[in-house]
Amino acid sequence: MKELNLEYEQDINGTQLCLKIDSENDLDKTAYLVLQEDCPEFVIPMKKSVSDGVVKLKYQMNRNFTALKYSESMKASKDEFISMMLSFVEPLLNGADWFLKAGNFVIDNEYIFLDRSKNFFFLYAPLKEDLVSTSEILDFVKQLAFNVEITDDPRFQISLMRLFEDANANLLMVKNFLEEEKSKNVRTVPKEPVKKEPAKIQEPAKVNTVEQPKEMKVNSTSEPKMAESKKAPIEKTIEKPKESTGKPKELSAHDLLFGEGAEEKKKDKKGLFHREEKQAKPQKEKFNLFGRKKDGNSSKENNEPEPKNEPKSEPKPERVSEPRPVERFVEEIKEEKKEVQADITSNDTFVFDDAISFSEKHLQLISSPVDGAPERISLEFEKNFVTLGRMTEDNRPDIGFPKSFIGIGRKQAIIEREGDTYYMVDTVSANGTFINGEQMIPNKKYPLTNGDVVTFTTKMPVKYKVCI
Repeated sequence: MKELNLEYEQDINGTQLCLKIDSENDLDKTAYLVLQEDCPEFVIPMKKSVSDGVVKLKYQMNRNFTALKYSESMKASKDEFISMMLSFVEPLLNGADWFLKAGNFVIDNEYIFLDRSKNFFFLYAPLKEDLVSTSEILDFVKQLAFNVEITDDPRFQISLMRLFEDANANLLMVKNFLEEEKSKNVRTVPKEPVKKEPAKIQEPAKVNTVEQPKEMKVNSTSEPKMAESKKAPIEKTIEKPKESTGKPKELSAHDLLFGEGAEEKKKDKKGLFHREEKQAKPQKEKFNLFGRKKDGNSSKENNEPEPKNEPKSEPKPERVSEPRPVERFVEEIKEEKKEVQADITSNDTFVFDDAISFSEKHLQLISSPVDGAPERISLEFEKNFVTLGRMTEDNRPDIGFPKSFIGIGRKQAIIEREGDTYYMVDTVSANGTFINGEQMIPNKKYPLTNGDVVTFTTKMPVKYKVCI
């Protein structure tokens, strides 16, 4: 693919990817007008600006976009793989409906983006000359297909490899192959057997049959008499008070004055709210200063013998702490002085000294508001890049921060290595990533140099020093 002058910029509208063109005569005006009036969903919309004869095409980036280059190693089922590959191949073939040529799609894994649903979005350069050939496009599709691991049907991936080995293979053949496999899956999906419930035998409806009264023999001469059933009235019995027999009860003087039974009621009385009267608590014995009991009458008046003075137990001697050595005391003062100086230089909760000298390249922790941050991030990794973010149950980045770091996103940033140069890329984090106090533009590569200070997020910021 031809080299393009692409740069990330940021303004009030957000992050934009700018394509610089030397002259406006290089534009394909038909394709440009179509993209302005009826931009397809798989193409990132753009606007043109001209200043000093230089034409800029500004593509508005979505916050949910992640570059294909920095996407995680893909594992997918056969159905997921087919739908993903069709979302890549179909735009290249169906672009002709919008007067878009397949050769003008920017086929570069750094500028092809995926959203959260694994759908592809492309940059289209409306130029008169093609940027990429059909063979280069096919090689890119082949490489993309082999980077995905199919978990449930490895034979399907082998048959796809054979298709790409065919000398006459093209994008249309790939699309037809994927659609055919998709239709096979639909036909071969076993339907769940429908459980037929046994037919219920309907019971015959019950007919309310009224029993006919039996025929009674009636005399012709006498008329029938209806026997009326009358209930006998219930007689209420009233108990009469028993007549007392015997001598009259003798009453006391208290009963004569206050009524009969007043003395017993007084005993059962429990106060105004029928509570039991509280019993008087036994008074505690009181002692004077000399250890004697305090009574109303002295012991002399009662002719009681004076208590004998028992021998008092001697108090145990208190332990006296030994004086600390002077040298140790001076060392503690020096350590406290260092901590105070460190606190003045930073407002964070935990402050560490300058980066310790290690032989390997790394990022050294400077400050962190919460315990648990990696103190040293090694840059000696085998892969092309490593991911950095907050760990969750379904997200395990290469460099993980605990869940307590709420300011750091699940996919905060990426550290990439190209030869001896290291780059930091912010992967559209919510709270941002900063290098030497300057906020990074998402998806843009920033080179790291020795001594740079990288800050992750403004909410509970975590700072690292670059040591390379």
